[in-house]
Amino acid sequence: MKKLVITATAVLFGFASFGMEKTSREKLDDYVCEWSANFTAPFEKRCKMNYDDFITEPFKAKLREEIGDDSSAQEGFNLFHAHDFVGLWKHWKENNSKMLPENAARFLDLSALATPIINTDENNRLLAGEIVDIVGKEKYNSSYTYIPRFPQFSYEMFFCIMRDTKRSTSNPEELLSHLCEYICSDIVNNSTWSLIKEEQTLLKIAGCREDIGEMDCIFNFSRMWLEDKDSEDSVE
Repeated sequence: MKKLVITATAVLFGFASFGMEKTSREKLDDYVCEWSANFTAPFEKRCKMNYDDFITEPFKAKLREEIGDDSSAQEGFNLFHAHDFVGLWKHWKENNSKMLPENAARFLDLSALATPIINTDENNRLLAGEIVDIVGKEKYNSSYTYIPRFPQFSYEMFFCIMRDTKRSTSNPEELLSHLCEYICSDIVNNSTWSLIKEEQTLLKIAGCREDIGEMDCIFNFSRMWLEDKDSEDSVE
């Protein structure tokens, strides 16, 4: 009888485990792998794909799960996805001490990566310089892109914006999408994580686009803030 009880318990446990809901992270891993396989499939299969089916909600659910129950970080998350990078930086300055240490580092990463975007608005250029001063010029690589401490988190956050803005006909929104694509490409070229190849493949969701000036923005930012001369002398 004892053996039967043990066996029944094991079976019930097995069914319970099988029926357990996957975490947002596990769901995203499956989603990324599925779409990455689609993008690398034979040409005939790729032609039949409906790219409009690709959504960023699984990314956002997993990213929210990653930062956890941290109200200051959640507010930063909302500011980022509202494309309010200046607001995100001001929020970080005022609230980073209230965030969990890892979240404070994550959102500093995002602000530092967003400095070329912030720098495109002449009224915000001193803020871009302020961010560079805090993180340090040495944290930017030869592509003038900040080297994040949390590369996968940073990639997925910017990837969501690239995807969500890519179809816009407004030049500022299209430029934002291009800048985010550049940032994502640079992150995967200089980082490692378990699904890096699969997530790099997802950049193809943007399709073939003409360069509408993102490199000018990157180089303009580097000329102003990353070259070895006084910032005040380099701002026009």
